[in-house]
Amino acid sequence: MDHKKHFSKVICFGFASVMILMLMVSSVGAQGQACVFLKVGAGYAAEMRVTSASWQTDWSGSFPIGSTKCQPLANLASGASYTVEVKAIMGKTVSCSPQIPYNPSYTGNITYFASGTTLSVKCEQ
Repeated sequence: MDHKKHFSKVICFGFASVMILMLMVSSVGAQGQACVFLKVGAGYAAEMRVTSASWQTDWSGSFPIGSTKCQPLANLASGASYTVEVKAIMGKTVSCSPQIPYNPSYTGNITYFASGTTLSVKCEQ
């Protein structure tokens, strides 16, 4: 085996991996998201959306128990308060608590936890 060729392939692969990771981090880190985790034991599949006084996202697609759904916060003004609404499929819609002021410098996700039943939906951070 030619060690020089092998070594150069390893270096090229490593460089390409680092570049891909940097692109992924920069695009993901550019904006935070609001998420809902539908706890195991909840009695419903759900949809979610982000709402504020002047803006809201469309409803997400349906997601099952034990999974998370997120929506971007890109259209919010700095300091604007927002919350998430959770809608049980064939059931009740609730606003999650608390409302949170949007901070564009925070690049992480804000996660709310939903539980309950179709007609008694609960959602808190």
